[in-house]
Amino acid sequence: MSRLGRGLMRSARSSNLDTAETLEDRSAPSITPHRPSGDRAINLLISAMATQVVLSATTWFWDAHQMSSARLMVAFALYHFPYAILIYGLIRLPGRTAFTYSIAVSGILILQTLLGFSIIALSLRQLAAIPTLLALPWLLHFAVLSLGWNAIQETGIAPGSSSMLAATAISFAYFLVVQISIPFTYIFVRR
Repeated sequence: MSRLGRGLMRSARSSNLDTAETLEDRSAPSITPHRPSGDRAINLLISAMATQVVLSATTWFWDAHQMSSARLMVAFALYHFPYAILIYGLIRLPGRTAFTYSIAVSGILILQTLLGFSIIALSLRQLAAIPTLLALPWLLHFAVLSLGWNAIQETGIAPGSSSMLAATAISFAYFLVVQISIPFTYIFVRR
């Protein structure tokens, strides 16, 4: 995820250099790096990401009496850190890196949820609301994926295939490390 942050900062610097003007032209309005029709698509993508984080928070803390809230906060923060970075990047300056990672992160989370959904559903059968509570955030990952692709099409800022593969591999590695490290973080977090 540090690569995501560095990529967002690098794309912000390069767009500032690309739109740099001479001293005489500084009074002229700066040109946005994307088409105006893409603003609505970007706002929808940001809204879907924010809704996903809020709905996931509701799902994560629904039955919080079984686990300490500090442990839940650590796990929640680790899982939703990429969306927080992406929301910031999309608000500040939408670019290739933000769009690439919005597709990669949501795709990896969809895959991870698909692989873990049956195990979670079998272990939590006692509460009838569990399938709904698990399915809604998962469907929002699909919405983020779809809206991310739509924003790419609307803005005309298309990521390259090699950067998409790299972002997917980095996202996969990040969530794998998070999945493995969360039980170890519980050792250091007090109940």
